[in-house]
Amino acid sequence: VVRLGHSYGIGSLKSGNLRGRESHAVEEIASESRYFGPYVKRFLVVTKILSDGTKKLCNANTVIPIQLLSFAEKNHLSDEDRQKLVDTIVEAMQRRRR
Repeated sequence: VVRLGHSYGIGSLKSGNLRGRESHAVEEIASESRYFGPYVKRFLVVTKILSDGTKKLCNANTVIPIQLLSFAEKNHLSDEDRQKLVDTIVEAMQRRRR
Protein backbone atom coordinates (compact mmCIF):
# COMPACT_ATOMS: atom_id res chain seq x y z
CA VAL A 1 0.00 0.00 0.00
CA VAL A 2 1.28 3.45 -0.96
CA ARG A 3 -0.01 6.82 0.23
CA LEU A 4 0.80 10.18 -1.33
CA GLY A 5 -1.16 13.08 0.14
CA HIS A 6 -4.80 12.05 0.00
CA SER A 7 -4.21 9.41 -2.67
CA TYR A 8 -3.74 5.71 -2.06
CA GLY A 9 -2.32 2.98 -4.22
CA ILE A 10 -2.00 -0.76 -3.96
CA GLY A 11 0.50 -2.91 -5.77
CA SER A 12 1.17 -6.49 -6.60
CA LEU A 13 4.84 -7.40 -7.01
CA LYS A 14 5.69 -10.38 -9.21
CA SER A 15 9.18 -11.63 -9.92
CA GLY A 16 10.39 -14.48 -12.03
CA ASN A 17 8.62 -16.23 -14.84
CA LEU A 18 4.85 -15.85 -14.65
CA ARG A 19 4.42 -18.66 -17.24
CA GLY A 20 1.13 -17.48 -18.67
CA ARG A 21 -0.19 -16.32 -15.30
CA GLU A 22 0.13 -12.65 -16.23
CA SER A 23 -3.61 -12.26 -16.72
CA HIS A 24 -4.23 -13.86 -13.33
CA ALA A 25 -1.89 -11.31 -11.72
CA VAL A 26 -3.79 -8.42 -13.33
CA GLU A 27 -7.18 -9.82 -12.36
CA GLU A 28 -5.94 -10.44 -8.82
CA ILE A 29 -4.85 -6.84 -8.20
CA ALA A 30 -7.93 -5.46 -9.96
CA SER A 31 -10.39 -7.51 -7.91
CA GLU A 32 -8.65 -7.29 -4.53
CA SER A 33 -8.19 -3.54 -4.73
CA ARG A 34 -11.91 -2.95 -5.25
CA TYR A 35 -12.27 -3.27 -1.47
CA PHE A 36 -10.32 -0.03 -1.21
CA GLY A 37 -12.75 1.94 -3.35
CA PRO A 38 -12.82 3.32 -6.88
CA TYR A 39 -10.17 5.97 -6.37
CA VAL A 40 -7.28 3.76 -5.35
CA LYS A 41 -4.50 3.46 -7.93
CA ARG A 42 -3.52 -0.08 -8.85
CA PHE A 43 -0.01 -1.15 -9.84
CA LEU A 44 1.40 -4.40 -11.18
CA VAL A 45 5.17 -4.45 -10.71
CA VAL A 46 6.96 -7.18 -12.65
CA THR A 47 10.54 -8.17 -13.43
CA LYS A 48 9.91 -9.27 -17.01
CA ILE A 49 8.52 -7.86 -20.23
CA LEU A 50 4.73 -8.07 -20.33
CA SER A 51 2.92 -9.25 -23.43
CA ASP A 52 0.76 -6.84 -25.41
CA GLY A 53 -2.32 -8.76 -24.30
CA THR A 54 -1.42 -8.29 -20.65
CA LYS A 55 -0.81 -4.59 -21.19
CA LYS A 56 -4.29 -4.31 -22.76
CA LEU A 57 -5.77 -6.19 -19.81
CA CYS A 58 -4.01 -3.79 -17.43
CA ASN A 59 -5.46 -0.84 -19.32
CA ALA A 60 -8.96 -2.32 -19.27
CA ASN A 61 -8.74 -2.84 -15.49
CA THR A 62 -7.01 0.51 -14.74
CA VAL A 63 -3.93 -1.33 -13.51
CA ILE A 64 -0.66 0.49 -14.14
CA PRO A 65 2.09 -1.95 -15.20
CA ILE A 66 5.65 -1.20 -14.11
CA GLN A 67 8.36 -3.35 -15.69
CA LEU A 68 11.62 -3.46 -13.73
CA LEU A 69 13.83 -5.65 -15.87
CA SER A 70 17.11 -5.08 -14.02
CA PHE A 71 15.99 -7.25 -11.11
CA ALA A 72 15.76 -10.34 -13.30
CA GLU A 73 19.28 -9.74 -14.60
CA LYS A 74 21.09 -8.66 -11.41
CA ASN A 75 18.82 -9.84 -8.57
CA HIS A 76 18.54 -6.23 -7.41
CA LEU A 77 17.08 -3.04 -8.85
CA SER A 78 19.29 -0.71 -10.82
CA ASP A 79 19.27 2.97 -9.91
CA GLU A 80 17.33 3.63 -13.13
CA ASP A 81 14.64 1.09 -12.27
CA ARG A 82 14.35 2.43 -8.71
CA GLN A 83 13.76 5.90 -10.12
CA LYS A 84 11.33 4.53 -12.71
CA LEU A 85 9.33 2.87 -9.92
CA VAL A 86 9.14 6.06 -7.87
CA ASP A 87 8.41 8.32 -10.85
CA THR A 88 5.66 6.07 -12.22
CA ILE A 89 3.89 5.79 -8.87
CA VAL A 90 4.17 9.49 -8.05
CA GLU A 91 2.97 10.53 -11.51
CA ALA A 92 -0.01 8.17 -11.38
CA MET A 93 -1.02 9.20 -7.90
CA GLN A 94 -0.86 12.90 -8.70
CA ARG A 95 -3.17 12.46 -11.71
CA ARG A 96 -6.82 13.10 -11.03
CA ARG A 97 -9.28 10.38 -11.81
CA ARG A 98 -11.29 11.15 -14.96
